[in-house]
Amino acid sequence: MATQKQIEANRRNAQKSTGPKSPSGKDRSRCNSVQHGLAGTGVVVPESMAVRVNEAEARWYVQNQRDPATASDREKLLVRSYVVEAIRAQKAISDQFSLEIEVRKRACESWVEERWLQAVEVARSLRREPEWTIRRVRQTDQGCAWLIQQWECLAEDVANQGCVEEADWRHYLDLAGIDPDRRAALLPGDLDNVLGDIQNAIANLTQYREEVLAPRDKRERENAIYGIAPDSKDLRRLKRYESESYRRMVAAERELKALLSGAPASPPPTPSPRPTPGDTAPKPALAPPAPPPRWTPSPALAKKLETEQRPTTPPAVVQPPKVTPMVAPVQGNMCTVSHGPSSVTELLPAPKRPRVDLSGLSDKELASRVRRIVRHDPSNKKLLKALRAEQGRRKRVTESKPLESAMKREA
Repeated sequence: MATQKQIEANRRNAQKSTGPKSPSGKDRSRCNSVQHGLAGTGVVVPESMAVRVNEAEARWYVQNQRDPATASDREKLLVRSYVVEAIRAQKAISDQFSLEIEVRKRACESWVEERWLQAVEVARSLRREPEWTIRRVRQTDQGCAWLIQQWECLAEDVANQGCVEEADWRHYLDLAGIDPDRRAALLPGDLDNVLGDIQNAIANLTQYREEVLAPRDKRERENAIYGIAPDSKDLRRLKRYESESYRRMVAAERELKALLSGAPASPPPTPSPRPTPGDTAPKPALAPPAPPPRWTPSPALAKKLETEQRPTTPPAVVQPPKVTPMVAPVQGNMCTVSHGPSSVTELLPAPKRPRVDLSGLSDKELASRVRRIVRHDPSNKKLLKALRAEQGRRKRVTESKPLESAMKREA
């Protein structure tokens, strides 16, 4: 445990290292964690981007005929945010093009070497997770070539030694993709069986590589050269930076236009104060909103409206007859609709369904169609009735055939 003297000495030493105190030193310390300048609030940007930001900010004031000396703090903040996000979006787009060009060049120059290196990186976990590693390595042509090379080296070592040692057997199980928890019941076999299994594994991998992986690798390389390969992790991150910068730029531009035009910006909602545990006083009721002012016409307009609306003769009061809608049966395509004492004939197209020839359907197709209508179109009762009638007719014909044949034999 530290003594009191040590604690006081630590406090005195801590007062000597409080970080930068000057504005220039604070600015330099802010840049310690800056990498590309595409993320963050925009307070600190790289030096290469800061020059472009200052130039664009001065250009904005000149183009919009604004004086930065007389501008408010809010206007300066919005202009700065708008310019920074616009330059960030431009840089993200240019970085995307540069990355795509670099990917195409690397696909032309060092495609095989990079894919081989990726396979070796995956194979590092062969001892810990053999099954997962072997499945990942077999996904590429270069990884399959690495796996064939490992099998050939193992076969050569076992043949030179004349026996299967424990290290060779463990390596054999790793290459076979068998996890350590499933090796308890597996014992080393004789030399001929192990060499035969190794040769079979090499033959299977070679065939799989020639028939599947080699054409796939060729297609993937051509896609990478032509720029139609799937987006990499870096490219997706740049696209995300671009969309975020563009969204913040549009928001700053909208708010800046509202500020310059004099339109009141919508203030953020003020949160209601939280009640204290002992506060039990009732809240005052809110006053109802004032009604809008009522429009009153001028005297001349009121007199004119009164003259126009004044009836010359009182209208006769006529009691309308009671209307009882009735729909007559449909005759063809004509439907008579009666309304009380008068009737009017309207032309209503009756729904027509296409006629279906049921004689060409087999019994199985007929039953399938009945099930389909019952499940999906129960309103089509006419067709359903016709189908079931056809089913009944066929059933009666089928049942009457043995009786007719028996009667013929008796006759």
